Amino acid sequence: MTRVHEGDTRRRLRVWVVLLAALALLGAACGGDDDTAASDDDETTTTAAAADAVADEDEGPGPAPQPLDEETDVNIVMAFNIEPFSPALLADYFGEFEKENLNVTIQNVPSNEATVMVAQNQAQLKVGGIGAAFYNAVHSGVEVVWLANVHQNDGDSKEGVWLRNDFFDEDGNVISEKLKGAKIAAGTGGIGSPSAFAINGFLQDNGSSLDEIESPAIGGSDMLIAIENGGLDGGYVLTPQWIELENGDDAQYGGLYGGFGGEGFSASAYEMNKSFIEDEPDVAAAIMRAIARTVATYLQGDYHADPEVLAALAEVTGTPGDAIASAPPLVFSPDMPLNSDMVNDIQEMWIEFAPDTLAFDEPLPLDRLVDRSIIDRVLSGG
Repeated sequence: MTRVHEGDTRRRLRVWVVLLAALALLGAACGGDDDTAASDDDETTTTAAAADAVADEDEGPGPAPQPLDEETDVNIVMAFNIEPFSPALLADYFGEFEKENLNVTIQNVPSNEATVMVAQNQAQLKVGGIGAAFYNAVHSGVEVVWLANVHQNDGDSKEGVWLRNDFFDEDGNVISEKLKGAKIAAGTGGIGSPSAFAINGFLQDNGSSLDEIESPAIGGSDMLIAIENGGLDGGYVLTPQWIELENGDDAQYGGLYGGFGGEGFSASAYEMNKSFIEDEPDVAAAIMRAIARTVATYLQGDYHADPEVLAALAEVTGTPGDAIASAPPLVFSPDMPLNSDMVNDIQEMWIEFAPDTLAFDEPLPLDRLVDRSIIDRVLSGG
């Protein structure tokens, strides 16, 4: 559904905001101490030209549309319609896919099933966590690949591990001995969900580990209900769902772990089949170009303060706008970066603490797991 902006003034303001943000990003990349996305101390991959891929004022920020010659059907899959996955949802809402001559269907399917659909070319893009199913598919010879991270967590976010009150003492410290055998959910993929990485970091900091808990396959609002009624002892709770627990009386915040916290990357990612990228590169680029343009146009800075964007988020996620606005906005980088350390660390965590989750016992090489070619093409204006 296409939305027409009211007048050129707002469009010019959006352009200048993104240009100023681009200058700030470039300045940080040239020597700022706080530039975690492109420092020499990690393996994060970025494309510095991302924020420079700005069209003229008539098109707005982000890479300009390059519509395909024929309308092309595309299937995008994700476990839930939630704010962390909003770039694709808003690209559909604001008509950015239409500008590329794409007819997009968005389906909600469990994370592991979504990976299978991408592997079988039943879906062209998965937005969500990169779980054990992804690594097992690659190991089996299917060339599914991780393109980029979707978002980062804001430093004020309380996305992370939440536990019921009886797991904390009167001083707010975790009672370590209660963790062994606890039911702590990582998501719909169970212990094979990427959030298990953060849960394991939390457990290790509190004298336990992933192999000492149960992790039922449950996520979204079902996880919240289960924590509130005692069916679960805790879980990794996403944005903005943690607001409900914070406003309630049943659970407390345990923390952000494993690189998920602060302004670190989450393990949410864009996933494609490499054969699709090779066979239909123009379609693959059109999908990611629309998403990149959506990020640059609607999801920068305090986007919760934009009434139009907030209303759109409420509609596409089914979450009241005031609930969305009560949480800090997420960080969506125009660079569409990739934390390759996390790509490797997640599989090593499963190999050590949940070996039955994977069909292999030696880490897969990075070049089999990651493909940046379409992202690089899009961010360079192609």
